Amino acid sequence: MHASATGDDALKAAAGAGATASVSPFIEMTMPGLGTPATGRLLRAGLVTGLSTDTEVATSGDMFTQMRAALAHHRFTRDPAPLTAADLLRMVTADGAAVAGLSAVTGSLTPGKRADLIVVEAGTPAMAPMLDPRAAVVLAGHPGLVRTVVCDGVVVKRDGVLTGPVGRAMDAAAASLAHLREAVPAVLCP
Repeated sequence: MHASATGDDALKAAAGAGATASVSPFIEMTMPGLGTPATGRLLRAGLVTGLSTDTEVATSGDMFTQMRAALAHHRFTRDPAPLTAADLLRMVTADGAAVAGLSAVTGSLTPGKRADLIVVEAGTPAMAPMLDPRAAVVLAGHPGLVRTVVCDGVVVKRDGVLTGPVGRAMDAAAASLAHLREAVPAVLCP
């Protein structure tokens, strides 16, 4: 459920009950009827808040885009609560894991948790000048700068090249698209 239209009192009650929230900033700003991202209101209510994409069919599936969309909306609305690069990075790591119920497993580099991490190339013009690494990742990061990806201790991308079972994933995506085109041909163009 998108919390865009949820009142502040209901958000505070949800926080008091231990609920968490996820914001899909790009989708919430572009899909009719969803309202606008409630990021600042969720944080002010005390809800642990993560970022998500909602769907990769209608928006970018990368978290760099979602962080920038959340920040842009927050600044555009002149929300009085600060929203920093550190806040946004936490929303896609530790708080994102908490929202998904996975904080005991992942979300931070902690002994006993899965080793899930990315390494972002910092020595590029896109990231210069790097006064604040967190701000550089949020404001200038993109999937093309991800050099290494480690999932549960296994390197699945090294030096910018995927090393995992890419073929199976691509085949599954193609099969899914074929199924959707068959199921809803009037919606999806060939």
